[in-house]
Amino acid sequence: NREGGIRLVMCDLKTGKMVASANSPGKLAPIALHDDGQQILMRRDEFGFGNQDRLEVWTIQGKSIRKSLTWTPYENVQGADRDVLWAEFLDAEHLATSSRGGRVVIWNFATAQPICTFDTTNGATPALSGDRQWIAFCSGEKFGLFSVKERKAIAMEATPAKLTWPGLAFSPSGSRLGCVAQDRILVWETATGKLIQDFQTPGLHINGPVSFPDDSFLLANNKYLIDLENRIKLWEYNGAEQLVMVGAQAIAVVGSHNGPGALLTVQLPHQAAQQMLQKALTDPELFVFKSGTTVKLDVTGIPEADQEHVLESLTRKLGEMGCEVGDAGTIRIVAKVTGPQEREISYFHSGDYKVQEYLTTLTFDYQGQAAWQTSSSNIPGMLWLKKGENIEGVLRKASEKPNISFYDGVVLPKFLQKPTTGQGVNGRQTLGASNLTTSGIQ
Repeated sequence: NREGGIRLVMCDLKTGKMVASANSPGKLAPIALHDDGQQILMRRDEFGFGNQDRLEVWTIQGKSIRKSLTWTPYENVQGADRDVLWAEFLDAEHLATSSRGGRVVIWNFATAQPICTFDTTNGATPALSGDRQWIAFCSGEKFGLFSVKERKAIAMEATPAKLTWPGLAFSPSGSRLGCVAQDRILVWETATGKLIQDFQTPGLHINGPVSFPDDSFLLANNKYLIDLENRIKLWEYNGAEQLVMVGAQAIAVVGSHNGPGALLTVQLPHQAAQQMLQKALTDPELFVFKSGTTVKLDVTGIPEADQEHVLESLTRKLGEMGCEVGDAGTIRIVAKVTGPQEREISYFHSGDYKVQEYLTTLTFDYQGQAAWQTSSSNIPGMLWLKKGENIEGVLRKASEKPNISFYDGVVLPKFLQKPTTGQGVNGRQTLGASNLTTSGIQ
């Protein structure tokens, strides 16, 4: 509010009515709601890294606020790493939090004492399954499922590349686990750990909150709606301070600072977005690559000894998508290896090592613009040593040649939208956009 404090409001989402409201000094923000629907977990929310570290438990009583518990979960670290990025109640007695430094802690809520901890990676955001049995996490090189009941990780799978600032979310059915990491989206089958989607979103910087409106769509950064099945940047929803999924409902907070606002429930994708999607899938002018497209395949940037293998591998992948390779191709696919380039790397508690790095890239080039690109390195982001191995020896062997097997495992996009001049090599934005206002979607 104008006096520098906050106004805390409790709403009943079923009735759409406000049930309690109170004002308080200080700069804090709600981060989780207890099972009793009364106790609110608040986080210090002041500007600057290291200023989102303190948690308080509030209850609205009449027009005032009662504070019952205050603690700093990561008080043993300094700076940004002590900030609390995520918190969820596991049940009435237990709370889980995650720090900017990547440490997840399960707490006894009544005493604010830690029960167990595990580490992910800097800036990572975990996810709690709908039944609150699993915490999904990502270390950058691996993703896993932590059993809330057994207090241990029971499943781990390697990521296809090192991920930066990964954010995770379960789909409404719980059958899918989605991840957003900068401009990259990945989706796994929860039951099997199988990677079923891995693609980039050229033109969108999507690092941030992630949720699922349903199993086929992903919402990133509280605004970008992605059609997962067709890998289409479908819609951009502007104007909301927050746009999050609560179960199957999308809840939007709209309004101006210190001005009138509203809490809206909206359908995602809304009708206009659904209509645009159906039109887009039959529009021959929208996509520069899809099933049936003839492509030019350029492997001249691959070492000569590996060119035939890469050509065969990519031709086979394209054939499985109904695409042909030929000189009449309307889009050029370029496979290229660059390097070696010497650089110094380090692993946790293991010292520094000099390596020779090769980058393997695959680019879909449309009229001189990169419509899509992915890459990999020959230097592993995480090492798993076998008996008799040491880090220096493993890195020396990895430095000898590029990672050509990257082309065997790369997942090609199903659709590529036409890059738009003036938006850079990353291509166009979403197919449509709307503003969220106090009166709904416009």
